[in-house]
Amino acid sequence: MLFYPVNKQLEYIKNGGTDLAPHHFWGYDELEKSNHQVEILEFQEDSLLGRIGKKLHIPNLPQQIKCLSHSADYDMIFAPWMNFTFVLAALKILGLFRKPILVVAGSAYLVTGNNWLKRLKNKIVRYVYMKGIDKIIFVNKSVYEAAAWEDIQGNTDYLRAWGVDVNFFKSFSEAQPEPPRADYLCSISGSRRDFGVLIKALKNVDFPLEIVSNGPGTIAPEVVNSLPSNVRIDDSILPGMTSTAALRKIVYHSKAVAIPMFTCPHGEANGDKVMMEALAMGKPVIITKDRFLPFDVEEEGVGIKVEVGDVAGWERAINYLLENPEETEAMGRRALKLVEERYNYRLFTEEIIDRIEATNTLQGSMSVSNVN
Repeated sequence: MLFYPVNKQLEYIKNGGTDLAPHHFWGYDELEKSNHQVEILEFQEDSLLGRIGKKLHIPNLPQQIKCLSHSADYDMIFAPWMNFTFVLAALKILGLFRKPILVVAGSAYLVTGNNWLKRLKNKIVRYVYMKGIDKIIFVNKSVYEAAAWEDIQGNTDYLRAWGVDVNFFKSFSEAQPEPPRADYLCSISGSRRDFGVLIKALKNVDFPLEIVSNGPGTIAPEVVNSLPSNVRIDDSILPGMTSTAALRKIVYHSKAVAIPMFTCPHGEANGDKVMMEALAMGKPVIITKDRFLPFDVEEEGVGIKVEVGDVAGWERAINYLLENPEETEAMGRRALKLVEERYNYRLFTEEIIDRIEATNTLQGSMSVSNVN
């Protein structure tokens, strides 16, 4: 399993950490529970190969190279992030690597833009993945349909969606000493966040907003300098495993979770992870409309969609939740029910393991290797 965070996660748990939700393992823990042999290689971010890979924009290069020297021990390579397998896929096209590769693709890897050099690069990268990987599983149907890779090789499929560990969030909520105050909105930082449009909307809404950034200086100065009095930016919670409990507590006490996004042309960063965790805590969401999301929050009755950059739309959405408290609470109940029944870590990992075993059966083996 070419997935470098596993090392750090296991070390954190070994040292007594309890705040890491199981769904961050992307199936590693469930593979072991289902009697698949798992091997983890050392993560070498600061090695020479690691620095070369970073320079060449090839993630996880040291682990891919080490995988080659250990490949005789493996029945299959599994990568939750497809871009961790570029070197192995290229070598497989050349006939220099023969082990089956199965990956999850969180992006549609579309060829876009007007720069011919970038388009050529994107086409080459896409070709390597399409031809070098035995099974590509897109993270949800929307990304799968946008990518439309099935007409190239017939090796593509899709999952219901990445899901969260509902029991973990339920235990967290039950352990809190007081019920949710629901006296502010919250918005958690991440890739491609458009906090500017959200802050503009709050200038005309009489309700507090708590924004959690990725640290000092990570939000544009022009955004920070235009804060109305009802908006606060918390830059004290730095990303990492030890920050997750603090973030969950902020979500727990919020009335709803706002996820403002810029356009995401490939689907790799559309706020879906934050959305899923918010739903698992019974919170309605307001989220920028995006074709790559796993489902329509309005059709499911768990939130409201807003067009990209639509300040007035954000105002209307927030005011609707404030003016309709009974419906807001009902959205929260439906949100929790949705993840409990259809979008959760148990179902996600069951789908992953089914695909792994089906692909590996073709190789005459039922053992899975995890390379990190």
